[in-house]
Amino acid sequence: MKYLILTDIFGLSVWTDALKLTLEDAGHHVMMFDPYKGKYLELQDESSAYDAFCQHSTHDNYYLDALGEVKRFAPDTLIGFSAGASAAWRIANVKGLSLSQIHCFYPSQIRYFHDLSPKYSCQLILPSFESSFDVAAMGEYLKGRAKLEIVMSEYGHGFMNPLSAGYEKQAETYWLAYLLDKPE
Repeated sequence: MKYLILTDIFGLSVWTDALKLTLEDAGHHVMMFDPYKGKYLELQDESSAYDAFCQHSTHDNYYLDALGEVKRFAPDTLIGFSAGASAAWRIANVKGLSLSQIHCFYPSQIRYFHDLSPKYSCQLILPSFESSFDVAAMGEYLKGRAKLEIVMSEYGHGFMNPLSAGYEKQAETYWLAYLLDKPE
């Protein structure tokens, strides 16, 4: 399978490299896409990552750039984390793409695009809490839409990325195993 991974605001890092290698070792072709045009910024915390994201991009630009990459690379599977998940959620609403499945991990910007409905099989892995909106209410609002699976996680925002304050090794291990075992 061809995977396109949309990073969070930390961009490319040792963790994204390891994720890519793990998926490639399982036989997948993997492309990474980040808001910094492939540059490793080595950001250390959310504050510096947020500042860098604001300097280099916007959520709208990241979405548009990611959509262009989906059209060029033609992946089967799209995986997004945080800002990347928010872009993936918006991409899920675009008809005519090569996608068969989309996984969105903690897409906080979904609160601005909650009226969209995915055109492809889409899984939202929502965090246990967001300071900017009521996650449980959002899950309830979205429930029942065609092609959408909602997973209410017990973990906080950023649980997959070791650079995030919300990182949880147990959650990362579980979800990575899930992605590797997901049927094609």
